[in-house]
Amino acid sequence: MTTSNLGVPVARHRIGAAALLTALVGVVCLPSAAHADPLDPDYTVDSPSVHLSQGSTLASGGDMYDGGYLSFTVDGATSGETLTLDEDSSPSTALGVVSLVDGVVYLGDGAAANAIGQTSSTLDGEGGSELRVEFTSPITNPSFEEGSLGWTSIESRVDVGVTKIAGYTIEDTVDWAARAGRNYSDPSDPTPVYPPNEDNNVPSSLGSYTTSVTPDQHSDGAASLRLLSQSITTSAGNDVVHGPAVYSSEFQATAGDDIYFDWRALGGDDAYDVFGYLLNTESGVQTELIDAVGASATATTAWATVDAEIPATGTYRFVFVSGTFDFTGGLAAGASLYVDNVRVYGSKVSSAVVNGLVDRVRYARTASSQAAVQEARNVSVHVANVDGSVTADEDLPVTVNATTPGTPGVSVVTAGDGQIAVTLTAPASDGGAPITGYEFSTDGGATWTATPGGLLLFTLDDLTNGRLYELSFRAVNGVGASAATAEHEATPYTVPNAPSVQSATAGDGAATVVVDEPGFDGGAPITQHQYSIDGGTTWIEVPEVGTTFTITGLTNGVEYEVVSRAINAAGTSATSAAVAVTPRTVPSAPGVASITPADGAVEIELTAPSSDGGSAVIRYEYSIDGGLTWEPFAAGAPGITVTGLTNGSDYAFTFRAVNGAGEGSSSGSFHVSPYTVPGAPTVAVVSVGDGMVEARITAPSSNGGSAVTGYEYSLDGGATWSTAPAAGASFSIDGLSNGEAHELVARAINVAGAGASSAPGAFTPLAVPAAPTITDVVPMDGRLVVSFDGDDDPTSLAERYEYSLDGGDTWAAVPDGVSAFTISGLTNGREYAVVLRGVNAAGDGAVSDPATGTPATAPWTGASDEAGDAATPELEPAVTEMLVDGSPVKPAVTAAGNEVGIEGGGIRIGIVARNADGSERELTADGALIMVNDGIVTVSGEGLLPGSTADVWAFSTPTFIGSVIVGADGTFTQDFAVPSTLAAGEHTLQVNGVNAAGETVSAQTGILVADADSDGILAATGASGFAVLGVAFTLVLAGGALLAVRRRATVSAMPRG
Repeated sequence: MTTSNLGVPVARHRIGAAALLTALVGVVCLPSAAHADPLDPDYTVDSPSVHLSQGSTLASGGDMYDGGYLSFTVDGATSGETLTLDEDSSPSTALGVVSLVDGVVYLGDGAAANAIGQTSSTLDGEGGSELRVEFTSPITNPSFEEGSLGWTSIESRVDVGVTKIAGYTIEDTVDWAARAGRNYSDPSDPTPVYPPNEDNNVPSSLGSYTTSVTPDQHSDGAASLRLLSQSITTSAGNDVVHGPAVYSSEFQATAGDDIYFDWRALGGDDAYDVFGYLLNTESGVQTELIDAVGASATATTAWATVDAEIPATGTYRFVFVSGTFDFTGGLAAGASLYVDNVRVYGSKVSSAVVNGLVDRVRYARTASSQAAVQEARNVSVHVANVDGSVTADEDLPVTVNATTPGTPGVSVVTAGDGQIAVTLTAPASDGGAPITGYEFSTDGGATWTATPGGLLLFTLDDLTNGRLYELSFRAVNGVGASAATAEHEATPYTVPNAPSVQSATAGDGAATVVVDEPGFDGGAPITQHQYSIDGGTTWIEVPEVGTTFTITGLTNGVEYEVVSRAINAAGTSATSAAVAVTPRTVPSAPGVASITPADGAVEIELTAPSSDGGSAVIRYEYSIDGGLTWEPFAAGAPGITVTGLTNGSDYAFTFRAVNGAGEGSSSGSFHVSPYTVPGAPTVAVVSVGDGMVEARITAPSSNGGSAVTGYEYSLDGGATWSTAPAAGASFSIDGLSNGEAHELVARAINVAGAGASSAPGAFTPLAVPAAPTITDVVPMDGRLVVSFDGDDDPTSLAERYEYSLDGGDTWAAVPDGVSAFTISGLTNGREYAVVLRGVNAAGDGAVSDPATGTPATAPWTGASDEAGDAATPELEPAVTEMLVDGSPVKPAVTAAGNEVGIEGGGIRIGIVARNADGSERELTADGALIMVNDGIVTVSGEGLLPGSTADVWAFSTPTFIGSVIVGADGTFTQDFAVPSTLAAGEHTLQVNGVNAAGETVSAQTGILVADADSDGILAATGASGFAVLGVAFTLVLAGGALLAVRRRATVSAMPRG
């Protein structure tokens, strides 16, 4: 549809393909099996619904009813009457077969089930309303008569060409040239101004966008859809702002089906700008239906009808977009779009379809109003075509029979004295016939009796009090009696019989009483028991029947008579027989004649209380736990010896007398503590010295119940004892023999005597150690390796050793159990004077003579020979050894690939020989390294002291190859250049470092060296290296055994420990 610049519709035209002609003549309407029930026009109220028609011929000929409707109406309908249509479980695709599923009417074409109509959501046949089938595509709420919208709303700004609706971007087919407003800059300029940015500008104030069903405007029925925008402030003059928008539920349609809906637009804050289209949800194709803009801020349209065609068979949605055009250029914008009576229909609804639906109609009725026992009713059927004209109608009669009434309600069943009062309420349904009366039964429905006068409110008399009656009730009409109510229990009642006072026990100014229930409660629960002690003048509630309660405020020695009575809903019972009681009290506290402590016991003698409370004392009792528990004296005896007590513990004794009234008041507390000799103390040796020991005594855990007065000690197993100071103080014993074992014991003394001896404390007096002798100091890179001899005299044996580098000002510990150790972290080139001393329990020993050493980068060598020269290591190829602080350890040696691995002393050293180009050199057959002068040797290490230095040497003439700093993780890997001056032949390679324990570790292995410019390996003596290898190879072939570990020269080492 198009519009003029004034926004008024100027033409109506169809779009899409031409309407399909129905090729199928005489469409069959095959009902499902459920539709084959025989016709039953006789109906009983409140029973299942019945069919009203079979083989209907309401519609005939070649008329088509697409766009029309089929309606069913009960003449003079009441709210209890209902019309329904039989439904199927699923749509049928069979050719010409009509199905009804969830209110949607389908017609099969042999391949698919096509939706051709739907039952009305408002005219649904319920509560006496019309039942209508509308022959249009099933769109949710197409006429907007339901309370909720039922369409999907987009209540925000919409941008044409950008915003997606129902999954597809809105196509920009808007006729922007039709939108011309006043000049924003100069309102007097008559030249029209077009939206400079179409609808792309975002408003400076978005305003509000709402969609709703409203009764304000409608073309059909009572309501329509409104899309409203308001309070918008545009970004620039003459802007277009679209929104809100809605889209319908999906519906299926065939090419050529009719599209029909009404619309109108109203200006608001400024001109309207609206459009709508049909969206194919399978292909996304959008077919424009509306594109209109107001020619002024106040321009409106009358209701207009769009009548078009479905362009292609498929699944569709209707999309409507409201909007506004800032025609005036004043920046304010907002408008409305109204839509009503949306319909889509084709050419499929034939007479056969209509008649098949008529045969599905069912009738049901509830007894919601008075009626005769039998009543004739009629259902009028009408069928209308697309313009609403009724083309055929018929009547479907049904005879409605009344049934028995519903069950009455029971609101009151109240028991009284020999009677029960009842109030009933009428049943919700009279069954379609007037109720003639009500009946009751007391025997489970075996017999029934009419209620007095047939009334809802009545009383049953002459009943037995205390008997349970189970009553049920029913209503009666001309058809019969209703179902019975549930049973209601009631028991008639009167006042109870008199209760009894079971007992009354005397107390101190009180009486303890027990009241029993009466033999008969009168047929109603007893709500209260009462007692009286003044002949019934005053009554007090009994707290609990059957259990004791106490009456207080009585006078001792005065007799009281206790009576009781019971009360229920009917009133008060007769008074019980009286029970007499005379209150009494307990005796006063006894006196204490004497209380004497003993060993684990206390002897007690009491005197009689000043008052026995009016009853003779039966016995005396004592307590030592503050009165929590009590123990008796012998019957009537005032004296007792309490045994089994703990010496030294304070006991607080209290006493009381007991008579017929109970336990008397307690005496005051009497404190007493049993006692015996002390327990054994503890003796500790604090220190030993030259012919002496220092000791300390700790007090015993128990003093026996009496304070310790002194301590003694013995060195001869308790034969003789000497006085010791107080516990906790140290004392010395002199004149002892060094090296001789002694045992010291002690004991405590109190008023009861001497206690048990302590466990012995063993000790041996010692002199301080003699000075050790430093035998050797080997300087190395940043460290010294010190060897020494200790003192083995048993009378002054050292427990540990310490060294000093500053003349004895400070001392550091030597590792336990060694005769050689490494001092690391020293400065190369500085001379250090090392002194040692031994330490034992007697103290610090004499200091050794100093021995000096100057750390330097130097290899590890053995002890000097007789000529004073240091011995250098010389190992044959493939022979490996390891020293830790100069002591040999057996290493684990591996030859894997081209690497020699040496592991021991807590570290691992790996060595690989390389050519000058970095390529690795293979090991010999027996695992020896072959280095080349001017080549490279790669050395790696693990387990070393982080930050320490590792150095590499070659022998026999010591040749320094290089050093490396160990990393923070205790590892290093370093390539070293092999000196070109290193002669070809056999050599020893030495790697020195410090392990994590601070010990110097030296790994040494015999190697071969080859000249860089020669293929041979020359011995140090000048012999050919190839000759040496040849001889070795010949020996192997001959079966000769080469020793795996041999030494050409012995390296001196000091034993460990």
